[in-house]
Amino acid sequence: MTKLTDWVLAHKRTVAAFWVLLTIAGFWGAGRVTDALDDQFSMPDSEAFAVNEEIEGRFQTGGEAPPLVAVAELPPGREAADARADLRQLERDLERALPGARVASYGSTGERAYVSDDGRTTFALAYPRLDPDAAGPEGDEIDSATIAAVQRAVDDAQVAGGRVLLTGEAVLEQEAADEEGAPSFLSETVLAGVGALVVLAFVFASALALVPLVMAVVSIPVT
Repeated sequence: MTKLTDWVLAHKRTVAAFWVLLTIAGFWGAGRVTDALDDQFSMPDSEAFAVNEEIEGRFQTGGEAPPLVAVAELPPGREAADARADLRQLERDLERALPGARVASYGSTGERAYVSDDGRTTFALAYPRLDPDAAGPEGDEIDSATIAAVQRAVDDAQVAGGRVLLTGEAVLEQEAADEEGAPSFLSETVLAGVGALVVLAFVFASALALVPLVMAVVSIPVT
């Protein structure tokens, strides 16, 4: 360690330039890390995985891909029990937008699990039949064209005079991907750094507060 310390002290500019380059590379790479990650939750030995495989084999929908969900909140004084005809119409609209899909709601099933405790909120589940060539690398992703078709059907629908909104994992992921102005890795780091500097300045009450912050700025993105 003594020899390393002596060498570093004798080549301060070289060492500093080396770490500056590493830091720049770290910030450049860190912003692209999430695009390189791929999360999978397949557990071949679990009962859930076996059931998903069975569902996919029987119905060709809804095994791996989560459903699109059309949610309706009814006006005050109205309940889902009074709007089953509208819900069945919503199901037909979804089926036209998603040929071959499995669609279900309180309208066709009479199952109270589709209705909130107060009776005013209900939903329909739509499991699209996915095209393996357009469903993404894992085969379980609903493409944007499918979401757009369902969104158009939902926009024109009403249940007992109440609006119908579209949600579901695929819809939320698409909205997050399309959202503009989201904070970047760099802006988040700068914001956190300013907060940390305030705390360190209070603790050290001197310019030494900058030392751990500089170390963090270098080490975090490089790591």
